[in-house]
Amino acid sequence: MQTKKKKTTSQTNLIDLLAEKLEPSFDIINQKLQTDNITVHLLYLKTVVDNDQIQNYIIKPFFEMGSIQLFDSYIASLPQNNKIETNEKVLSQLSRGSVLVQIQEQNYLLDLKKITTNLVLETNIEPTIQGPELGLSEDIQTNLNIIRHRYHNISLKIETHQIGTSNNQTLAILYPTFRTS
Repeated sequence: MQTKKKKTTSQTNLIDLLAEKLEPSFDIINQKLQTDNITVHLLYLKTVVDNDQIQNYIIKPFFEMGSIQLFDSYIASLPQNNKIETNEKVLSQLSRGSVLVQIQEQNYLLDLKKITTNLVLETNIEPTIQGPELGLSEDIQTNLNIIRHRYHNISLKIETHQIGTSNNQTLAILYPTFRTS
């Protein structure tokens, strides 16, 4: 008689649990890749992850490989693969540019961070200014990337809104949410 392994809550619902902790923030991506009977789940923050790397290392190989076992072995062998320790450390890594990949009951954490440096201006240096030497740019995605790389607390939530009637500017509101028990 064959017995089935009982799925633990930490394995099967890790992406749902972490996505719930990250909400509400506009830059959370909880994506499902699916072909025939193969499903893979991805969870990441789009403002700190390199989308080209996601495409090249995860999405394209997923659709090119014939079986879930091959894809699982491929993801496990990537040098960007980091050990998953605790949910809090996973949340911290997600805020630093990692992607959580769930294949069947197995979870992988891939370091695919994006470091944006386009159009970032140096701040004016004055004797009384202390802090980083990079200023913000006109591109909101670049600014959010800089802020996420400086502020690694997962409690940072980002809401975006369109303002104005003629030019429809994008406004981002950033705030920390602290939960008490």
